[in-house]
Amino acid sequence: MKATDFFTLPASLAPFGEFFQADASPWEWVRNIRAAFAVERFATKPKNLPAGVHVQGLVYIHPSVALPHSATLLGPLWLGEGTVVLPGAIVRGNVITGKGCTLAAGGLFENCVLMDRVESTHLTHVADSIIGTGVYLGVGATLASRRLERSARSRSEDPVIEESLERIGAIVGDDAVVGSQAVLNPGTLLGRRSLVMPGVVFSGHLPSSAKASVRCDLDITTR
Repeated sequence: MKATDFFTLPASLAPFGEFFQADASPWEWVRNIRAAFAVERFATKPKNLPAGVHVQGLVYIHPSVALPHSATLLGPLWLGEGTVVLPGAIVRGNVITGKGCTLAAGGLFENCVLMDRVESTHLTHVADSIIGTGVYLGVGATLASRRLERSARSRSEDPVIEESLERIGAIVGDDAVVGSQAVLNPGTLLGRRSLVMPGVVFSGHLPSSAKASVRCDLDITTR
């Protein structure tokens, strides 16, 4: 299983290309998020921030980024061109966004990569995950990264992804959709253009262009 089965690193994130190789496991991408910030590639606290925006640590904020009247941005982080941060968002370190992303109002983001045009709406939670280009995350969508039994192993039967990670979130392929109030359990993989319906609790691997319906959290049908 390779990262290219799920997504293609966009040109906007080319500065991080050495850490996110196309032929690597997608879980290796999760492992490398922290390493990507070990290289000096971003500035210190930007100037002329809105009064209610709290920034701590090393950050890169593209001049075109739209900041709200209130948000918490804890470095290290990289906010790419045209990213929109909505009010009350908390970005809690080791976060990379590509071009044209939207970070949800009241949402929480930590140790994750969002590629181009990722749209997240109110109260989404994204942790220890890789999100492909064009993904939509509905209101209250949760990408959990730690199981109740404190084991962070994926539920997929593919041994390639059974790697030792303290936390494992989700791998979400290009143009996938996660509906409002849906929950992706730790180690979930969503193929390109897949769809998780609102309110579904999903675990495992959803193939490309497939749908997980509300009738059963593992009911997979062709989209």
